[in-house]
Amino acid sequence: MISASFFSGGKESIYALFKALKMGLDVKYLIYCNYDFPRVSPHALNIEVVRVEAKLIGLPLIECSPRKGVEVEFLRGLLVKLGVEAVVGGDIYLIDHYNWLEKLCSPIGIKCVEPLWVGGEEKSKNILIEEVNDGIEAIICGVRDKLNGKLLGKTINKEFLNEFLEYCSSVNIDPCGEKGEYHTIVLRSPIYRKSIQVLNHSIIRENDYIYIKVNDYKIV
Repeated sequence: MISASFFSGGKESIYALFKALKMGLDVKYLIYCNYDFPRVSPHALNIEVVRVEAKLIGLPLIECSPRKGVEVEFLRGLLVKLGVEAVVGGDIYLIDHYNWLEKLCSPIGIKCVEPLWVGGEEKSKNILIEEVNDGIEAIICGVRDKLNGKLLGKTINKEFLNEFLEYCSSVNIDPCGEKGEYHTIVLRSPIYRKSIQVLNHSIIRENDYIYIKVNDYKIV
């Protein structure tokens, strides 16, 4: 089934793609949407690295900036133009997100595929454990200020996993950041040809968020 996968460069978008490929979907495109958010997107801030992630996967990255209010119409047109039969999303349990993807795809006869969907917040922890066990390592590139920046720049991997899960529990945040508590850039994954090493970065603060802007990196 010819497919496109929504792609931010964050760990859920990459793990959903990994799962979709294992399911046998013929993913031809990665779609990066730069929406008109009221705050800076940590992925837009690091779009150069997002492009590198796509190259390491070996799939073309389609970048678009849907105008506010006509996002659905714009994306339907894009999907029809691409001729895909299915779209992959990286949602875990937020039903509004799930319904939005269904609303986008159903009227144009495109199948919605949500490989990470577990339908309950209490199961989010299991998705993170699966991601790490399957070889995903991701640096935290954006956090809400209520976390005091303690997570910023940390790499979620096998060595840090238990400590990270304990921290999430202690401050009552979702382990996968499903509600936007934090965002990531994936440094290593089972679908990368090589890996990314961040050499230096700067810190940017905006309202209630703190970001990392990657200034230099290398492929290893």
